[in-house]
Amino acid sequence: MKKTIMASMVTIVALGLTSCGGSSSNNDSYSANNFIEIENLENNVTTIGENDNNVATPIVIEEKTRIPFPDDKIKEINASRVEYILSLVNKLRAESQDCGEYGIMEATTPLEWSDDLYHSAYEHSYDMANANHYSHDGSGTEFDWTAMNYDVENGYSLFSERIENNNIGEIKFMIRGENIAPRDSIEIAMNDWMLSDGHCKNIMDSRFKYIGLGQVEAISPLVDGYKFEKYYFTQNFGG
Repeated sequence: MKKTIMASMVTIVALGLTSCGGSSSNNDSYSANNFIEIENLENNVTTIGENDNNVATPIVIEEKTRIPFPDDKIKEINASRVEYILSLVNKLRAESQDCGEYGIMEATTPLEWSDDLYHSAYEHSYDMANANHYSHDGSGTEFDWTAMNYDVENGYSLFSERIENNNIGEIKFMIRGENIAPRDSIEIAMNDWMLSDGHCKNIMDSRFKYIGLGQVEAISPLVDGYKFEKYYFTQNFGG
């Protein structure tokens, strides 16, 4: 049975896309990161564009139905695996890190695991693996779950839309980020992400409080002529 939940529309206040560069990884062109920050429209008012009386202007919030990626398509992850993933990330966050163009990012608080972010991350890894597609944008095919089941702006899902569609828990993610990479292991993926400025920034960003990581085995060895590794990894962050 599909799970549905009503969600309020949010406005995007900032968007940044960092291309992969400044990394010593031989496969750096295979990595990608993305970050988006959004502002919740609380109490049905916004201070953007005040009216003549200099008061907040009421707005209409559109209701959107959330249909998360189904449990029967997700590989169950055990507690020891979750602990291991968190240990890899939080060991890095426990010390200051040089994130290149973003400078030295100071040590920060550990991330907690989120099942909602695991769903959105797994959904995208599943889509990339089955559609033979590599991008932060969904494939727009039958494997792009959010595009097929959610009110998306394009014919494919954006990573922020996938996180929003799967965000059915009590904690709502007002800040969202994503790292993706095809690699043979999570250890190699983490190492290469830390060698890339934008990925490093996402991992070290103190505004993020939660993480989920999806891992799906690649079906085809080739995407756009490139030889890929064994798994598609997706890290989703929320704060």
